[in-house]
Amino acid sequence: MFRKYVLLTMIALMLNVTFYSTAMANTDKDAEFAEEVKVTIANLGTGKIARIEIKLKDGAKLKGYVSEIKDSGFVLTNAETGLSKEVSYLQVKQIKGGNSKVGQRIFAVFAVIGLLTVLSWGAARGN
Repeated sequence: MFRKYVLLTMIALMLNVTFYSTAMANTDKDAEFAEEVKVTIANLGTGKIARIEIKLKDGAKLKGYVSEIKDSGFVLTNAETGLSKEVSYLQVKQIKGGNSKVGQRIFAVFAVIGLLTVLSWGAARGN
């Protein structure tokens, strides 16, 4: 009988340790992702050119532009209605969109690479 209680206690302790470590791992991942969101928002900047779409952990979807950046979150303003909502970095599950200037820079880099490729191909065919 004593062995049965000891065995059940050991099983309960092992399960407790297993689920505790899983919960701690999820908390670390959430904190890392929140930091990534914070960096992404900081890189976008503020203003009407900083348009994003976000999905929150509760399933809500928001879209608009970043009107203010804070330490714990940011303010998202809907471009159509003008309504603002403060969003915590920890609430964000997914983020899409970006600053149109970033897209222009990427396009310029690919255009230069393409131009250099065409010029080098032409120079190689000419020899």
